[in-house]
Amino acid sequence: MLGIQRYTNTRPIPLSITWYPQDSETATDPDGAPAACTYGIKHVNGSTVVAAGTAATHGATGVFTATIDPPADPAQWVVTWSAVFGGKAATQTTYVDVIGSHLIDLSEIRAMDAMSDTTAYPTALLAERRNDAEVLFELVTGQYWSHHYALDVLDGDPNYRGANQSAIRNILDYSPWRRLMLSQRLPQKLLALTIDGVQVSNVVPSGTATATSATSLTDSGGTAVVNRDVGLTITAGTAHGIVTANTATTWTVGGGWLDKFGASTTTPASNAAYSLPSVLASNYALYESGELEAGPLASAFARGVQNITAEYVCGADAVPQDLRLALAKYIQALVLESNSRIPDRATSLSTDFGTFRIGQAKAWDAPTGYGDIDAVLMRYGTRVPGFA
Repeated sequence: MLGIQRYTNTRPIPLSITWYPQDSETATDPDGAPAACTYGIKHVNGSTVVAAGTAATHGATGVFTATIDPPADPAQWVVTWSAVFGGKAATQTTYVDVIGSHLIDLSEIRAMDAMSDTTAYPTALLAERRNDAEVLFELVTGQYWSHHYALDVLDGDPNYRGANQSAIRNILDYSPWRRLMLSQRLPQKLLALTIDGVQVSNVVPSGTATATSATSLTDSGGTAVVNRDVGLTITAGTAHGIVTANTATTWTVGGGWLDKFGASTTTPASNAAYSLPSVLASNYALYESGELEAGPLASAFARGVQNITAEYVCGADAVPQDLRLALAKYIQALVLESNSRIPDRATSLSTDFGTFRIGQAKAWDAPTGYGDIDAVLMRYGTRVPGFA
């Protein structure tokens, strides 16, 4: 399967690949005795989950597998598989969406009418059709119905792109933007926030801070910790936050020390102990509408174009029962249609009991083609109309 595979972060994640020669449907082992295949996993944010070159486990001919520990939070991974065929290097990429939960268990789907035949309808088919149905329901309703990972690249000042505003007026009238609109509704947890290439971290640095001068302070590893006040941009090399076993309560700008509110304060003593506020947990607020707000003690969003990166968990905590039942019915239809003898383009069906019109799916007003299912989808739809 080369599509996006969905797994939950509540169980170990099984990954697999089957190698085929070019334009062939016969699985084939790569070179080597025994046959060898390696893989690596990258998070979509660029971090390494599993180092490239990790050996996969050989199963049936052409098949290799790996089992990965689930991440603590939902995530999206890019898996790159590598092998050699006839002395030539080959790679294949698969994609994994790690979510909080599926909307229905496979056992519940199997228990539905006409679904008991595991030969005609194997477990893998049920899982694939469930993924298909969940994606469609999310697309039509405009939101996730379980917890998902999201990554947004945003403008620090949404008005910055205004072509009819002069550069001088922009500078004089600028006040730091403190609210941004995320791409997804129902944000639940802010995982990471990067402003102008500097990550605002919720991780407590280790070691003891050492003030080397009135204008420079680094942690024991020599790493500059950068922050910014409610309007003044602070950059690496000119200003460093005070870091210790717990935090950064002040920072320097142009040789002078400022507190969180931008007021002057005394130079900290060398090796002084301070504490780092839980920036992500308490200083940034998330709203159901999809807004991200910087609190009074948090960094404002610096002006710029695509200079803010937000990683977060979003989605509903639970799916409404009528929507869940509609999903189950649609999955059942998708599975049964895989062995249907009715032609795909048929619009009606004649039997001894009469002629029946077959439902036809349409773009948005009837996305599944099943009236009772589409009615439920429309009830929960939150798509925003667009204007040209």
